[in-house]
Amino acid sequence: MVYVKGSTREIDQISKLLVELDRPAEQVDISAVVYEYQVSEGDATAIGAVLRLAKGKLTGQIGAGDAIGDFLRFDSGNLSALLSMLNEDKRFQMISSPNVRAKSGASSRISVGTDVPTLASVTQGNGTTTQAVNYQKTGLITLREILNGLNTHGGKLMQSPCRLAMKANPPVTRPEDSVDHLRGLMTELHITHVPVVDQAALVGILSFHDIARSAIKDVAFENKLLKQYIKNWPE
Repeated sequence: MVYVKGSTREIDQISKLLVELDRPAEQVDISAVVYEYQVSEGDATAIGAVLRLAKGKLTGQIGAGDAIGDFLRFDSGNLSALLSMLNEDKRFQMISSPNVRAKSGASSRISVGTDVPTLASVTQGNGTTTQAVNYQKTGLITLREILNGLNTHGGKLMQSPCRLAMKANPPVTRPEDSVDHLRGLMTELHITHVPVVDQAALVGILSFHDIARSAIKDVAFENKLLKQYIKNWPE
């Protein structure tokens, strides 16, 4: 909250200035889904399998780019139907469903998650040997997760593995993301802690307390500028 004492003209000028200072940046939410594909006899590539699944049901386009290689493009209305098809097909296993919020027009990078691959069973058939891979989820545990776990599992939670209580694949941020971006993410998702990840490595954790403390510093600095601006107001 900012209180300003001055003439009507001065208050009007300050009000216009505050509108410019407080204008939020336009942001977009980007969601992704990462699948692992088990090669089958009929389709040697995941793109071929997706095309076969979608044939006659969904309308899409195939293309290629230097940065991302081959890709398929579907209308947003068809995306949910496509994901449902993939989830029902045993050859596709969802590994991660990351999301990121970015300023409109700015570049951003999505972290696909930190699931740890571990070797599972080995099967043989048709003269081939297949090594299965299980992905063990990593996650975040805060006081909220512990309280929720105690409410669900009771006292036995204290002797249970961490994965029973943790929040799997929590939203993450990067060192270069703005505090304003992170504040919006925490407010929208009602979360109090966000891991900071750089090149798939955990480099820190930011709490809502850290964000609030940063906001207080910003407000104090803006107040100082406004007071100086009013003091040096031209006649």
